[in-house]
Amino acid sequence: VVQTGQRVEAIHPTQKTILVRDVASGQHLQDTYDQLILATGSKARQPFVEANGCRNFFLLKTLTDGQRLHDCIKRSNPRTALIVGAGFIALELVDALQRLGISVKMVFQESQAAPFLSSDCRDKVDTTLQANNIQLVPQTKVHQFEVNDQLVQAVHTDQGVFTADIIL
Repeated sequence: VVQTGQRVEAIHPTQKTILVRDVASGQHLQDTYDQLILATGSKARQPFVEANGCRNFFLLKTLTDGQRLHDCIKRSNPRTALIVGAGFIALELVDALQRLGISVKMVFQESQAAPFLSSDCRDKVDTTLQANNIQLVPQTKVHQFEVNDQLVQAVHTDQGVFTADIIL
């Protein structure tokens, strides 16, 4: 069972019970478990403040973020995308953007895409991406975004300068 809007106040592993507070009502309840999985949530990193608010720059974490990207794609019909990172969301974006006919390049710090997978799975992911004409630029650190008139004009990295219609 997935519980959202709940705050765990105490975990009692020997009894396999948790004390939970409903955030909306403040009501406390005790529940039992066989196995407990903690999902604490996450937040998209925003290391390059200068790109925030640009019309062609997207951090994707929420449904609203996805809708903003969707609206931009419908409105401006981009031909190229630069994805910074190689995690789950980045891989989903590659698939979605390519299906829309958008040429995709990925820059990321790791030596292979999908660093959270085992080595043999990472090899398969890289092979599949390359077979589908996704340009991979591994072991690349982004230094800055060049911004003009609320648009990211270029992404400066230790491997060179990259441009694209949309940056994610």
